[in-house]
Amino acid sequence: MKKRRISSILFVCTANSGRSPMAEYYCKQLAKRMGINLKIDSAGTDYYSVGISEYSLILLREDGINVISHKPKVINRELLNSFDLILCMDNSHIKKISERYPEVKDKLFLLSQFVENKNDEIIDPIGMGFTEYRKVYNKLKYYIEGLMRKISK
Repeated sequence: MKKRRISSILFVCTANSGRSPMAEYYCKQLAKRMGINLKIDSAGTDYYSVGISEYSLILLREDGINVISHKPKVINRELLNSFDLILCMDNSHIKKISERYPEVKDKLFLLSQFVENKNDEIIDPIGMGFTEYRKVYNKLKYYIEGLMRKISK
């Protein structure tokens, strides 16, 4: 992949209620702290109308991030085309997006793949309890910190 300037990032999970909103809001806070001007958003591959999960809100609040107005959204061609980089949580998202929207495959990556060239999926913690949400959030923070170092070079 040739080096290109990244000015916008879309994080994608299944319902846009747990992993991708945590990634979005943590990345926004980190970008602001680092003085990096980025358009950052999140979306789901499917629509469930569940809103942001309670555990995600608690974890974000622990980092001083107060999310009050998150409205889950679903990917579509226009949304995907409006971002430089699309970062997915697991391989099922990559498969769905590349099948539906093959034109975005050059900017579509697993988060861990883009940051560290690893195939390390970030599991969906839904229904698993607060401890699993914390593990997922810590993994997201690790990769997002690496992402921000990588794109700020």
